Amino acid sequence: MNDKELYQEKIKAHIDEMKADAQKLKAKASEASADTKIELSKKVDELQDSIEKSENDLKKLNEASGEAWQTLKSGLESSWANLSSSVKDAVSKFKN
Repeated sequence: MNDKELYQEKIKAHIDEMKADAQKLKAKASEASADTKIELSKKVDELQDSIEKSENDLKKLNEASGEAWQTLKSGLESSWANLSSSVKDAVSKFKN
């Protein structure tokens, strides 16, 4: 496997992890009070939008040839950092 393929697998694994976290938050929303349910639902929607963007970035990375993927990599890492931070914030806020 080359560096690009290894990187793609790493990002895919992280995206799958974030999807699982979003599902956990969605499950918590179904058990929460009305106000918390609204807040959790908004956060889950935001996370799902971010996950979708990361998946689209990963597709672009997959389609990139030669060294062009290195350029896309930095953008994907920035998106990933934002997504990861959002998920961590949401999970810690609604841990109860």
